[in-house]
Amino acid sequence: MIQHPGVLALLLASGLVSLLLVAAGWQGLRILRGWNLQSGSETKLDLERRTYLVSALVAKALVIQILSLFRFIFTADKLHTQFVGAMCSWLTGREPLPAARIVGTALIQFDSPLGCRNGRLPASDSVTSNPSLSAPR
Repeated sequence: MIQHPGVLALLLASGLVSLLLVAAGWQGLRILRGWNLQSGSETKLDLERRTYLVSALVAKALVIQILSLFRFIFTADKLHTQFVGAMCSWLTGREPLPAARIVGTALIQFDSPLGCRNGRLPASDSVTSNPSLSAPR
């Protein structure tokens, strides 16, 4: 499953975001160590320019993370068939984007985990009553 193109893309994006944020943090530390509010020297001007670099790196990381959210939903939708018997499996396989419904249900309905009604699956859709959802014997 880790060799799935969607998972690899998410891992690559996470690595890239980590590198961007480490670089931004390193530059931020350099700015903090060398900052002198009273100075008007060339060094202070260079440090002020580095603040633009830091903000650009963090902005790029944020954009990559937002795009990764959509890639995550798409990948979860493609991989949901490999997780038979997962919690609240009655939500999967009924819509074009069941993973989006799971995320939306978890965010909107606070009465129980992942939108399960009263903490359990409906009887008509449970794993025991639907042989296609149960594990092979």
